Amino acid sequence: MELNLLHLDIRVAELKRSLHHLSEAQRADLDEQSRLLWVVADHALDGVVLREDDMRRALQRIDGNDWCEQNLLDGVARLHGALEEAQAARAVINLEALRWAHSQCTGPRVPGGGRYRKNDAPQGPYSQKMVAAKSVSYRLRRAFDNYPGLAERLHPLQAGAHLHHEVMGIFPFDKHSGRAARLLLAMHLLREGYPLAPIPASARADYFAALCADTPGPLTALLVHFVDEGVSRAMRFTQATSNDAKVSHLPTKARDHSGAAQGASDAAGRKRQAS
Repeated sequence: MELNLLHLDIRVAELKRSLHHLSEAQRADLDEQSRLLWVVADHALDGVVLREDDMRRALQRIDGNDWCEQNLLDGVARLHGALEEAQAARAVINLEALRWAHSQCTGPRVPGGGRYRKNDAPQGPYSQKMVAAKSVSYRLRRAFDNYPGLAERLHPLQAGAHLHHEVMGIFPFDKHSGRAARLLLAMHLLREGYPLAPIPASARADYFAALCADTPGPLTALLVHFVDEGVSRAMRFTQATSNDAKVSHLPTKARDHSGAAQGASDAAGRKRQAS
């Protein structure tokens, strides 16, 4: 694990150097892509599939056709806005940050928003062991009291996975505990200088299995993997942006020649395949 973390931190340092070459508008575009990926993936973890039209209507604040659809669209817009604020603010990670995250994931349409859970029944798709409802407040305070010590002695991704594993074992709220805990994890990643690393729907089973594990180790491995994918995604963006900039600075004749050469190469490739 230590070698994986070292390798990842080297790649993150390379990414940060690449980001310095982007314009403000390009950085904003990359951040927006990261937010959209997170929103779609996070809803999928809770079993909600967002269509492209859902995202468009939510971000353009177009009214839903009924109460349920409006609730969905409002939640998408709130999560997107919370991620944008987190990218700008680099908030301190504490119990107040979790409460803020939960307030962003709920709203006036959600009954019980902001209240600690009062029952011990299974919570939606989550099957990990959860503390008794009467212990939620105490366990949360203890988790966040211990967090600064964890952050000092562990790698940032290990500390983030440890905190997320513990908060999900507490499962503090009646509604949207998972979404709020993952938003807090996003805030932690951003504060520590890592890109947003959404866990995709294809890894849903692995994520739930990691939450059920006795230790945060499996969750740490999952987080490292998807942060590494996030770095690769951002590097591809910076490389594509760099290539576009190089072409745009060529003289017109050179661009035409480059385009013609590429077209000839593509045609030759198609001819070989046909033969």
